[in-house]
Amino acid sequence: LYDLTTSYRIDEARELQYDIVTLFDAMLYSAEFPDGFRTAVRLRGFDTGVGRQPLSDEQQTDLATLANKLQCMLSEHGFTNEPICGCPLPAGTKGSSPEEVATIVQAVVTELKRRGLA
Repeated sequence: LYDLTTSYRIDEARELQYDIVTLFDAMLYSAEFPDGFRTAVRLRGFDTGVGRQPLSDEQQTDLATLANKLQCMLSEHGFTNEPICGCPLPAGTKGSSPEEVATIVQAVVTELKRRGLA
């Protein structure tokens, strides 16, 4: 953010700032504080342990949901190597149609059979 601002790339800096605010909002309001922050830090590869108070089933569900959301948000900016599962496509990105996916799968299966691997 600092580098973008000092290099006068204000529009990019503003977009990143909004993403950061969204990230902090998710960590603050989607789960009990500070467990939302612990979840984000854990996704970055740091073990912060567990909170002192036991979590209810609902709180554990909230944290799991938050972890998926944070995983998507962090991966959009290259801050996690965790596999992305169920993340929405970035704006302007066209997803593959079921027909396109079927064609790709069929091509892979055909190639595996040709190589004697299927």
